[in-house]
Amino acid sequence: MSVGGGVHAINNDGFNKLAPHFSVSVGKLITPTWGVRAQFNGVTQHLCLDNSYWEHNKTYFGGNIDAMINLSTLFAGVNPNRFFEVYGFLGPQVTVAKSANVLIQNDGTMIPDGDEKARARVGASAGLGLKFNINTKWTIDVEARGAIAPSIFGNISSHRKAEGTGMLTAGVS
Repeated sequence: MSVGGGVHAINNDGFNKLAPHFSVSVGKLITPTWGVRAQFNGVTQHLCLDNSYWEHNKTYFGGNIDAMINLSTLFAGVNPNRFFEVYGFLGPQVTVAKSANVLIQNDGTMIPDGDEKARARVGASAGLGLKFNINTKWTIDVEARGAIAPSIFGNISSHRKAEGTGMLTAGVS
């Protein structure tokens, strides 16, 4: 089990304003090198680079199922006394967000257009993690994750059919 917190940004014509991010994970090592985990994450996404469209924040929650590989044990062998480990992960993700559609006018301004609707998006993500083994029971984790999925912002994101996100978290296991 692990918990983490950090920052999240969406890539829509460049990475936009950073937003808070959290994650809770439950996983299992099948061998010292291979494992699986489920991760619940989210809280908010910002569409724009500045505060001019601050109302276009979206609260979201997501989940990932990750296949995990411990690169340290893969290339350097198993060492139960190892202080530092590097691991990779990848897998599918689901994101659920409630977002209102807007009408984008010719001058680029946005006006509300329709009711807010909950939308689910399926995508994929991959990342790299660093693990600092404090003792036999506790570790400090630092993870970077990139993901791609259809936009949770509906037609506000008219430039792209899919958008990338980046997350950086630190936590404990």
